[in-house]
Amino acid sequence: MMKVVKIALCLFLMTAAPSAQATPAEDLPDLEDYADDGFGQDLSSYFLCNIGYHGLGVGGGLQYAYPLLPSGIINNVNYRDALHIEGGLDIARWSWQSADQTVKKMVFIPQIGLRYAIYISDVMAPYLSLKIGGAFAQTEGVDDSPDFFWNATGGLLWDLGDILSLRAEFGWGRYRDILRLGVLVRL
Repeated sequence: MMKVVKIALCLFLMTAAPSAQATPAEDLPDLEDYADDGFGQDLSSYFLCNIGYHGLGVGGGLQYAYPLLPSGIINNVNYRDALHIEGGLDIARWSWQSADQTVKKMVFIPQIGLRYAIYISDVMAPYLSLKIGGAFAQTEGVDDSPDFFWNATGGLLWDLGDILSLRAEFGWGRYRDILRLGVLVRL
């Protein structure tokens, strides 16, 4: 009888007492969820500034990006990354003095390229971008011909929420130094 009481007491204590096992770790996020939430298609709109082509050129642009590798290259949940194909249009204008007259130049730049981003924190992702395209210029009094455009930049995405990020990039290209400041909206 004593043996039965001891077994019953042990069973009772095992079920009534809090578990001594370690609490299970939180579920790790699924990389596919990141790809769907943060690395889908996006649209960027920005102000741009070209420094060094007879002075300061200003303008704006739009870029549309589609993920080629939405889950990225790095297989680590702490560092989300993705490779996008990105295309769009930049429009810039310069004005400078030459031989006692003001010269005005307007450039239309359709372009396409790649953007690789990696999140180093929950809200911050540095990226590298390389684009090529055509540069169609119109300069007063000059018969311009199209030029080959290229641009290599480094930038930073700063998430303000699930669908909106600030975007800043600086680089070198066909029209010298370029600075782009704007917003990115995830579609």
